[in-house]
Amino acid sequence: NDDGIAKVLGLLWNSRKDSLHFQVSLKSDSVSNKVTKRSILSMSSQIFDPLGLVGPVIVKVKLMLQGLWKLDLGWDDEVPSDILHSWNNFQVQIQKLDLLEIPRQVLCDAPIDVQIHCFCDASQVCYGAAIYMRSTDKKGNHHVNLLCAKSRVAPLKVISLPRLELCGALLLARLAQVVIEALNINYSSITYWCDSSVVLCWLAGEPVQWTTFVGNRVAEIQGLTKKSAWKHVRSESNAADIISRGLHWEQLHSCR
Repeated sequence: NDDGIAKVLGLLWNSRKDSLHFQVSLKSDSVSNKVTKRSILSMSSQIFDPLGLVGPVIVKVKLMLQGLWKLDLGWDDEVPSDILHSWNNFQVQIQKLDLLEIPRQVLCDAPIDVQIHCFCDASQVCYGAAIYMRSTDKKGNHHVNLLCAKSRVAPLKVISLPRLELCGALLLARLAQVVIEALNINYSSITYWCDSSVVLCWLAGEPVQWTTFVGNRVAEIQGLTKKSAWKHVRSESNAADIISRGLHWEQLHSCR
């Protein structure tokens, strides 16, 4: 249109600023105003975020849906007041995503060096992965941008935090493999960052050394990545921390 806005794969692209934007308008299919598990699932599925760019916000509704499953509610039963309050707050928050502006270009012009940095993290409720591109221009300036991210809620069956961290590492390895196959660029290095010393110890060993749960996941990760590419990062510097815990829109908007 006249503002230079066009729809691209479900997102809005501002051709003048070369930036991506979200247009979220949650609509209920229910004829009543009753909020149920069915209506929350239906409305939350309308949020289209294929690259996981607003994953920390989406995590909030994923955890809400998991909470509904734990309560064993019927599809058309009204949700409890605390979840209703959280859902109403989420609807207000999600409308503000229209204000978010994300640069489409993840590499600088004519880069002399490109690196891929991959991060994974986990909490007791969720685990996630995020991939960043670092490009260097001719003047030696570094440019870092988020390429994509992905998250999963922790299973209903309680498992230890190190095992959740391992699930996050596997999610990252799979996501990175998809990215490598899709990108048609030359890069000098790819590094996988994890803040769990236990997971790094597992990955440094052989799958047969560990239990079935750990061994199977270690074997797949080692098949997708090189052992030497895995490095330790301090928890406070882990870029995947926010997607493993979730954020409100205001926090995401101010996040750098």
